[in-house]
Amino acid sequence: MRVHLLGTGAADGLPNPFCRCLTCDEARITGAVRARSSALVNEVILIDPGPDVAQSIARIGKDLRETKHWLITHGHHDHLDPVLLLSRSWAIGDQPLVIWGPPNAIDALAPWIPPKSCIDLRPCTPGFTATIAIDDSRYRITAHRADHVGSAHHADAIAEEALLWSISHGDQQLLYATDTGPNPRVHPGPYDLVLIDSTFGDKTDHGTGHLDFETMPTLLDEWRSTGILGNDSRVVATHIGHHNPPRAELVSTLQTIGVEVHDDGTELDTSCRSRGRRILVTGGTRSGKSRFAEEVAKPHADVTYVATARRRHDEEWSERIAAHRERRPPSWNTLETLDLESVITRAPTNRVVLVDCIGLWLTHLLDDLNAWGRLHERKSVIAQVHIRVDALRTAIMSSSASIICVTNEVGMSLIPTDAGSRLFTDLLGYTNAQLAQEMDETFLVVAGRPLRLPTKRATEKAL
Repeated sequence: MRVHLLGTGAADGLPNPFCRCLTCDEARITGAVRARSSALVNEVILIDPGPDVAQSIARIGKDLRETKHWLITHGHHDHLDPVLLLSRSWAIGDQPLVIWGPPNAIDALAPWIPPKSCIDLRPCTPGFTATIAIDDSRYRITAHRADHVGSAHHADAIAEEALLWSISHGDQQLLYATDTGPNPRVHPGPYDLVLIDSTFGDKTDHGTGHLDFETMPTLLDEWRSTGILGNDSRVVATHIGHHNPPRAELVSTLQTIGVEVHDDGTELDTSCRSRGRRILVTGGTRSGKSRFAEEVAKPHADVTYVATARRRHDEEWSERIAAHRERRPPSWNTLETLDLESVITRAPTNRVVLVDCIGLWLTHLLDDLNAWGRLHERKSVIAQVHIRVDALRTAIMSSSASIICVTNEVGMSLIPTDAGSRLFTDLLGYTNAQLAQEMDETFLVVAGRPLRLPTKRATEKAL
């Protein structure tokens, strides 16, 4: 199943429009805004038709015209906006649609539907299951009991009847698990993809029916021990509120418990196995790119640092290498090799592989190809480098480990006047663009400040 994350934010979205915390400020500065949570499955099933859905679907260049079934978790304002039905009627009239949800949510929709409408409202309670046919495909939907009431709030009938939804299609299973606290009742899996509540992050005294950095790991451990999560299950955070830390810290923290963080608009595939994060860090000389990459890796227990610098009789160069070594935690395993493909391919799922850096890897690759003495054979050299870049890209794409690659940004100045420098600049630009296509995140570090780059990719032509 293809699952589009239309929104991954909490009830107030991210940033909160009145808040100036680090997380909200970062979202404003970088443009990494999170709409209120919603998801689209195979473009035919909409989960939670909330108030941001119309804008969210437009941002990814799609529409909701082909949705045949809507699943509602509960009737709180961030998960259900009846106005969406009005927009639908203006565009396509009274076309068939089945809406499934808890009784209060269904009751809230009833006034928006005219008599004798083709829209079918189906109230559901925990344990309900049904097989639905959409075109030539069959899906099985199941309602599970959420734990959304919490301990610090007065009785809330809407929260009390909140549901989690699972969808099965063929041999693939999706579990949509927000909003919930640590005690939901979920039918056995294993589920291939779980979208899980990540509302409160560091704030653990909220007393609400949501998860935080203390309750989420406990719940996931329970699900793994009871078979709700399997060895290859992917878990992705959603309903992310501003009590979570800024993005880099959030990614590192959740990665330690096997949870991924993605942007709004990301398309996930339930057939893809669990894997670590892939991050590319680029920047100029002394920009702070290596230090930033090391900070991203430090929260992890099992880190392999791959150094691509060759030893040379150069005192200043030796001092640079020594400074890098002193910054690394003693628990890290350091390898000095250019065989990045083998290291990445063999790395287990729970390991972080930090490669520093791709620029030196390319330099030594060109040395080994005697490229500087073969500038008249430019096309042949380029073809040989492309083979290695393709192999490295394939290794990253196939690995289940977390991969952090540090590289250099050398193409932002004048075009070099000599053929050797032009060759290197062109090939490093090509290499960076190819690797970035396999990355979940790419950062440009300038003056010690990491700038998270958009996920939209430019078309890269071969050299």
